[in-house]
Amino acid sequence: MAAPALGQERDVFDREIAAIREGLLALEALELEHVSEEPRRWWFIELWFEKRELFKEFMGEVFFIISMLVALDVIHRLIATTTLEPYQITLLSKAHFYITFASLGILSFGFIITIAKSLRGKTR
Repeated sequence: MAAPALGQERDVFDREIAAIREGLLALEALELEHVSEEPRRWWFIELWFEKRELFKEFMGEVFFIISMLVALDVIHRLIATTTLEPYQITLLSKAHFYITFASLGILSFGFIITIAKSLRGKTR
């Protein structure tokens, strides 16, 4: 078998290089078609823009619940540091527990209602 001439090897090599270049250009064209025109943003920013009203309602409720929990914790610490008699502290602690339980129940129920209204498009 005769070895191919150097010119023929060069032609085969050039054709292969051209095919690779065409394939790369076609691949780049496909990738550019799938790139969205809007840059990808952080999930927090996407949530802010897509469901802004719901997000504002949610954050308001969360801050309100946190402030209520802090207030209830401060009251609990004040009760613990008082110089009242043990039965009075027990009575205040029980009242504080039931007030905390009722407050969290009311806040949770209000939070669920607010989210449900926001999801249906009805804000306060």
